[in-house]
Amino acid sequence: MKLPSQVVRKFTLANKIPARNMSSASKIILQMNAKVGLPLWEVPKSIQAFGKRSIMYGGISISKGANGYTLAFVGTIDKTCTKVYS
Repeated sequence: MKLPSQVVRKFTLANKIPARNMSSASKIILQMNAKVGLPLWEVPKSIQAFGKRSIMYGGISISKGANGYTLAFVGTIDKTCTKVYS
């Protein structure tokens, strides 16, 4: 049986500024959710605006690296936009 774990350094949570502690805690929770396979974000679709029609969301990303440009396409038809296909 596998048990997901997350190591947190004392330095990470020893900030005297509360906003930075909250930011660190949020990132730790996102990492833990990703390890157990839960979605990190959810985009609810408005039922009133689209009715019962299926909608596909798509995205494009372009990045420049040492070997040139990279172009990526992603899309989803999931109701909560939590599963993407590239």
